[in-house]
Formats: sequence, structure tokens, C-alpha cells
Amino acid sequence: MNLRQAHFGQSKKGHEMQGNTLEIPGCNPIERDELLKMILGKAPFKGKTFVADWRFLNLPIFFKLILPVSIFLILAFNIPEVKPFIGIAIAYLVVGMLMIYISYRRHRISVNQDFIIKTSGIWDISNEIVVPNKIQAITAFQYPWHKGVDVGHLTLHTAAGQIHFKYGNYTEIKQLVNYWLYQVEHKNENWM
Repeated sequence: MNLRQAHFGQSKKGHEMQGNTLEIPGCNPIERDELLKMILGKAPFKGKTFVADWRFLNLPIFFKLILPVSIFLILAFNIPEVKPFIGIAIAYLVVGMLMIYISYRRHRISVNQDFIIKTSGIWDISNEIVVPNKIQAITAFQYPWHKGVDVGHLTLHTAAGQIHFKYGNYTEIKQLVNYWLYQVEHKNENWM
């Protein structure tokens, strides 16, 4: 279990955020739930779930699978020493497709009145939990080529970092943004 703490100054990414993260190794689900109740006041539960569009698969499949395997196959058919390893490339393609698909199926965001829970991962499923009044800024955007299919992206900016939800239904994302802004403005709670 990792708990991200608020930080100040410039936006931090990756390994720089490790100094702001409290890690609790070996925490079982019962202990995790008790810690979350203590920190958040009550145990978070998943509400309405929003899933990513199938277009989530396009870029990872192309750049992580098709492009490298194509380059390898071109090399394999031109360099005889590499040709025996074509089976490994096919295995890489199959395993990679499976992993990207599992990642797609687990990429979702659940929303209820009190919590926002972003779920992601392949083997280690991570649940990032945010209370709406902790949101400092919200970025929702849509690429021009996604307007016709109503697909967009969402980023929640908090003092502890950012939470990204990609390739969601943009109409639903705009409704969520308006709802969260209403919650933040309506309740008179501190974000720290």
C-alpha cells in the first residue's frame, strides 16, 4: 500500500515523487481497509464505473507490438542468423497482446459522491483513491480526431500528483468535471 502525501513547489514526476510516498509493505486487505477508514473517515467503495473506449488499445499495440515485430521480421528475413528467433517474436506478440488487453480491461474510473477511484494495472492492480475536495485542478481534453467518436481524456491534479483517465466518453467526462467542480465549490472543506 502506498500513500501519496502533498508536496509543494514544482510539479514532480516519477522517481521524484518517491520522497512524498509512504509505503506500507505486507499490508493485507483488512489492514488496508482499516487504514483507509482511519485516513478517509470511511471505507471507499466503488460507485458508477466508467470504462475506456477500445481506442485505448491502438497506440500501445502499434508502438509496442506491431512496429518492433515488423522491424524484427524485416531484419530476420534479410539476416539469416536472426531467422531462428522468429518464434520468440511471435511469442512476444501474443503475450504483449494479452497484457495490453488486460491493461485495457482494468483501466477504469469509479465515481461516487465521496470518492473517485481510478483502477489500472496488469498483475498488480492499483486503485488510486481521491476525495473530490482534494482536487486542485481538472484537465479534460479531446483531440480533434476524437471529436466524431466522442472520446476524451481526463487528468485530476492534486497536491500529491496527477491521476489520468484516458480514452473515456468525453460527454461523460464533461459531466463528471462539472459535478466535481460543483462538489468542490458547494462544500466548504479545506483541500489540505
